[in-house]
Formats: sequence, structure tokens, C-alpha cells
Amino acid sequence: CHMLEHEDMAMMSQFEVVPSSGGVPPPTSGLTLTPGTDTNPVGTVHAVTATFRTGGAPVSGVAILFAVTGANPTSGSGTTAGDGTASFSYTGSAAGVDTITACQDANGSGSCDSGEPTATATKLWVGAGKPAKAITLAPDGGVRTAGETDSLTATLSVEGTDIPVEAVQVVFNVYGPNEQSAALMTGTDGTVAFELYGANAGEDWIQACYDTDWSGTCDESEVSSWAWRQWTPEGE
Repeated sequence: CHMLEHEDMAMMSQFEVVPSSGGVPPPTSGLTLTPGTDTNPVGTVHAVTATFRTGGAPVSGVAILFAVTGANPTSGSGTTAGDGTASFSYTGSAAGVDTITACQDANGSGSCDSGEPTATATKLWVGAGKPAKAITLAPDGGVRTAGETDSLTATLSVEGTDIPVEAVQVVFNVYGPNEQSAALMTGTDGTVAFELYGANAGEDWIQACYDTDWSGTCDESEVSSWAWRQWTPEGE
């Protein structure tokens, strides 16, 4: 029995016990800004929250600067509370994309300087009112001479009504000998014009879609309308 115990101990001595990490992430430090992305109708208020931590613990009394660039430029400042947070709110008066930057004003300069902790968020402002469900593209059809420019107008309205939908994005795609595309925004009357240059003879099919997700492309789920143009060679 003593021999077995001795052999067991000898075998055990060949192994090193390594403490398990347990999958616990290291403490976090620095500045975060939430929500990272969001979408609101024009004319409403958007709020972001900056949180400052050191070693995973919130830090109070930290000076935070906020700056908005893009469709609705503005700025603000705040100081973190006991939970390490400072909030900033502003109203989006124009449709488009804003980038919101928060930084710790460590040196009290009143600006975000190199080396200071920063965080960013993106805000998309879309036209107020009900989502557009109907889109038309006119005029449909017609023969033009190659080398000319033709104008088409897309109109967006609330389905079943004449209520226009403004400040939303329409994507135009041209399929045919004059392939091209553009992303344009509707005006107050819910319309947007697209100038099509027919450099080459042949038949073009033109698509206009309501770009609900502002992706710059026409997705399968997005409503669209079509028109066609026939371009004849110059001199005919």
C-alpha cells in the first residue's frame, strides 16, 4: 500500500495546477457613448449618454464635451454623476446623418484634444410623418435623341392619400445602355427630380425606390416604380 501511495504521489508531481481564468473579461476603462446608432423623425429630440470608467468602476466629476457634425451641427458639455454618466440631448431639425463625438476634456481646454479618451455615435434623421407606401415615376415612356438629357420625377405619398412625404431618400437606377444611379432627397411636396443623360442609343429601364434604410440601394422589400426611355441615334 505504501508503494502505491508513493507511485501516486510521483505521478501527481508531474502535473502543474494552473488557475482557471474562468472566462471573466478584464476590467474596462475609458469612455463609451450610447446608443451607438439610432433613427429618429426630424423635429424630435435625441439623447446620448457618455459613461466614464476606470478599472471597471464608474468615475464621477469627469468633464465631458459633446460635438455634433453633419446635418444638425451643435455642441454641449456635461460632468459625470456618481454612476459615471453624463447625458446630452439635441433636436434634429434637418434630415440626414449626424456623427456625435464625446470626449473627456482632461486638460480643461474646452476642446477634444489628441490623446483624450473619445467615443462616437451615429444618428439618422428621417422625414417626419407616416412612412411612404406609394411611389410613382413620371413621365413613363417616350423617345429621345441620344446625347440629350431627360428629366424624370419621383413622387412619394402616404398610401391611399395625397399626403406628400418629404426629406426621405429616393434611389434611382438606370438599366440599359446608359447605366447610372443616384440617391436624392424629396422636397416639401414629396417629389424629387432625376436628370438622365442618354449618351447611347437603345432602351433604358429606370427604377425609383423609397430607400427606407438609407442604404443607397433598392432592396427587395422597398417600394419602387419603373419607367422606360427609348434613345435613337443622333441624326435620325
